[in-house]
Amino acid sequence: MFLRKDFVATNNQSRFIVLAAPTGIGKSGLVDQAFADNDFFIRVKIAKHDSSKDVPYLYLKELARAISLSSLRGSAFPSFRDHVVTKERSLVNTFRHILADVATSNSIANSAELGRVLKDSKDTTTLINLLFNEEYNDSIGFAYRYIQEVLKERRVAVSIENIQNIDKESLSYFHEFLLSYSTLYLIGEYTTDNKYQISTTDLLSYCSAPGVKADLIDLNKLSIDEILREYKNVPDIIFRILKNSYEQSSGNLHHLQVLVSDLTEKKITEYPENIKYDQVISNELNTLSTDESFILSLVIAHGGKVDTDILKSVLLGIEDEYLLKFDMASVNEMISNLVYKKLLVEDDITIATAQDSVIEKALESISLKKYFFLSYKSWLGFYQKVDNSGNDANLPKSEVLSWQILFKALLNDLTGIVELLNEIHKLSLLSITPRRAIKYLEKVKEVIGKNFHATNQQTLTERINHKITQILYRLWLFEDIPKYTSAHLDNLSMFLYHTSSLAVIGRSDEAIALCTTRLGETDRQEAGGILLVRIAAYRSSNRYDECEEEWLRLYNEGVYDGTKYEGIFLQCSDIALLSHHELRLSCLQKAIEIFRQEENSLNEISARVAYSQQLGYDGNLEEAEAHLAIAREKSQLHFAGLYCISNNLCVLKLQKKESSREIIEKLRIALRSCEAALDRFILLNNLLVAQSMMGFTGDAEATLKVIDQQISRNEVADFDLQRIALFNASVHYNRNNSPDWGEYYLSEARKLPLLCDFRYWNYKLYGQKEDNWNEFRFQLDYYPIHLTYWHFDFDNL
Repeated sequence: MFLRKDFVATNNQSRFIVLAAPTGIGKSGLVDQAFADNDFFIRVKIAKHDSSKDVPYLYLKELARAISLSSLRGSAFPSFRDHVVTKERSLVNTFRHILADVATSNSIANSAELGRVLKDSKDTTTLINLLFNEEYNDSIGFAYRYIQEVLKERRVAVSIENIQNIDKESLSYFHEFLLSYSTLYLIGEYTTDNKYQISTTDLLSYCSAPGVKADLIDLNKLSIDEILREYKNVPDIIFRILKNSYEQSSGNLHHLQVLVSDLTEKKITEYPENIKYDQVISNELNTLSTDESFILSLVIAHGGKVDTDILKSVLLGIEDEYLLKFDMASVNEMISNLVYKKLLVEDDITIATAQDSVIEKALESISLKKYFFLSYKSWLGFYQKVDNSGNDANLPKSEVLSWQILFKALLNDLTGIVELLNEIHKLSLLSITPRRAIKYLEKVKEVIGKNFHATNQQTLTERINHKITQILYRLWLFEDIPKYTSAHLDNLSMFLYHTSSLAVIGRSDEAIALCTTRLGETDRQEAGGILLVRIAAYRSSNRYDECEEEWLRLYNEGVYDGTKYEGIFLQCSDIALLSHHELRLSCLQKAIEIFRQEENSLNEISARVAYSQQLGYDGNLEEAEAHLAIAREKSQLHFAGLYCISNNLCVLKLQKKESSREIIEKLRIALRSCEAALDRFILLNNLLVAQSMMGFTGDAEATLKVIDQQISRNEVADFDLQRIALFNASVHYNRNNSPDWGEYYLSEARKLPLLCDFRYWNYKLYGQKEDNWNEFRFQLDYYPIHLTYWHFDFDNL
């Protein structure tokens, strides 16, 4: 075969091949046969469905996972265990969190204990899967370093399925690997009849470089010569069938494999008539035994892939009412039969469908319909048992809950789904990997969209979208919210989430327009939340006068007095009142008291954070710290970590003119957990201040470079924040005897429109002193920034 010969011919050169073909041609089978006897071949299986599209670092982590699991099976790759214990001691903390999350009896306190746990193959498999399944920051760096070690000394062939959906982050790493290691032979299996993230042309163009040989191979249909070469040892009659019926076959290698297996087993002696290759799999499905049909349906119902131990646990626990009974011997025999018939594939850890076409034909099969119903019931029972009586399967709680929602939906049973969604929501906020729950819920939506024909499908999808939106909103992950809310704007809650998020992510004018239109169509009761979002949008779009005037009008008219929105309205004074400082302090104090009496912890946290900011700028640092301490204590009941509070505690230290390596590290950690562009800009500003105060000139200038780039690309539209960052850059250079650069940044700060805080900036930018120029804030060299909530938790009223 071409691939086998090419692998040898390009031994001293990086190689990238895009193998392009429609679904079913047999790309994977072709590659697997080419490298069947290669000890350094790795297949990376990635499904082609929507949940695999544009997931940052997914393909990189899946490659590292595949190599890691291969190393456990005694392959020639560097040992995962040895690499972790000797070179990745920083992973101890991450693995500790993983084990705590799955409620296993194991615990890890240090690298020695980690080594002990990794001696157990099953525990190690669990850790590997969970490490790469979730959004642990450490998993990305580990994946990169481990793959580097693998490529350093050996020629490795890697085939990646569905590369048309690769995320830009993984593609960048693969490009680096191709440039750096002549040992990499990379095959991208590209499915041409599927929506794609990147075209074949762009993929080749990106990865082509000096020293990298890159080619596109278009496999519309396997050639007759290649097919016959693979089956030259089959009986003559089967050889003639393949040769004479080639034009009907579509060149689908998997269908051919199933056909050859079937004909060989039947020991055919006469030439059959009317061979229809598109019926090969369907015919095979129709001849399955009851036990085989049920096992195949179980795998497909689980998304086409399942952990072998979990599948066997479900089968051995089947109730007599199904008229099915399995023991370990019969389970192993049935699985072996399905693998032999080319319907399933198996490795040491998982069982999966052999190809997407198996799933498609099975779902069309009338004979399997009843088995899918039993499969949904079996899976639901299994995950309910795991949830209620212990987690021997070592599965994350949110995954267990999401599978329950999925199988309830497929059984047309919505009882208890709202409670399950609420529990997932709570878990996600307390998790150090909150996006995990969203990923599971996305999978639920995807399967429901394909298989769920009940009249309440739309209702369930909307409920899931609402819960995902709540998770994103509570964790300040605003960028993704509009794609979940835009289809549900008739729902007031979703409308408020949608517009409030637009205001935070730089689409304030759009938010204002939507709010203004809705206000003209709604009653007074609905208007309360919409007006508050519009005030926040005015502020974030630099329309300061309209923001303050609107708030004062509503305050003077007593519109919110005694309503459920009163506390949030008073808290809104933090962003609206720019020239009434004492009134702002009074309103924030009252908001805290309202939320405290209502036992509304989430909004009380927000109000205390806002109040502590004002106290900090006034120089009341001890009182500010006391309010933040209360906020932090309350937040620990709802969140795994809140970078806002961590940032503000660091700012209070900086306002005391105290900086340290500890503060710098805390700000870096906050940055790693922050995705909102506005907040990242604020954290970068504070990191610049901390580094400059410590005299870390190189680090400070590296941070400033990122800030400069964000300003030049207008990623942060708030003029006041831009001015603060430019001013701090000026202070940094003046302190480091670079007055020309200091003057440059000061002049850039002066160019921005001055819309608020006039006394402060007239003094700092132009040296104009007033009678009260000696206020605390005026005496600080730098301007560190507190983070506050510019959005409101309406669903918690």
